[in-house]
Amino acid sequence: MHETPAGTASQANFEEQQRRLTVPNTIMERIDVLKGTNFKGKLFVLFEWITRMAYVNVLWIVFTVLGLVILGLFPATSAMFVLIRRWVRGEDDFSVFSLFWKTYKNDFWKANAFGWIMAGLGIILYLDYIFFSSSDTTLFFLLKSFTIMLLFVYGLILVMIFPVFAHYKLTLIHLFRNTIFIAMLHPLKSLTAISGITFIGFVMFLLPTLFPFFGGSLSALFLTWVAQMMFRKIDERQEEGLKMDDK
Repeated sequence: MHETPAGTASQANFEEQQRRLTVPNTIMERIDVLKGTNFKGKLFVLFEWITRMAYVNVLWIVFTVLGLVILGLFPATSAMFVLIRRWVRGEDDFSVFSLFWKTYKNDFWKANAFGWIMAGLGIILYLDYIFFSSSDTTLFFLLKSFTIMLLFVYGLILVMIFPVFAHYKLTLIHLFRNTIFIAMLHPLKSLTAISGITFIGFVMFLLPTLFPFFGGSLSALFLTWVAQMMFRKIDERQEEGLKMDDK
């Protein structure tokens, strides 16, 4: 006797609810579980995350070098964000190296496309700022102020574009549009993201020996954690909108 689609869906929903009750699927849920865990359990989870971050950071550096840096940096960064997104969401039943390599290959050209577009825009905006700072005229002052505003928007896009790409897998046009929309929709969280990676960068500058193990992965972890909070808010608003439409 075959199950009806409705029965299958109900069973799937029930199994998903049971899984959520037993398996913490976000960093915050794991922290909540750890509050009732003994010291050894907390220490084990801490070392687990340290190991994960070090391993994925080494993969990030190795695959960046394999792509001769110019072609390897952005797909390696994309693969790192995909891996960390899964960990943040509580997924760990996958081969780390296999997923990294698969994502690196699949996203190679697209990651290079939007990565170098962002790099090019950053260079242009920086040169514009230098040029408009070379004169004290009113016109140049206004143009410099406008460039600073564009640099701020650019910074918001820069910190969010890889988390958005890893989460939604959009076309290039939709990627840039949705990244701007999400960053502007959550300005405080976007500023938190910028402040966080600035602090991490400062720490890496003071302690450069940490960079081979945590230079990229720690920033990716923080940005992914902030981005996932944004995505959950968006999902909740969409669900509320659907409920209102049903009424």
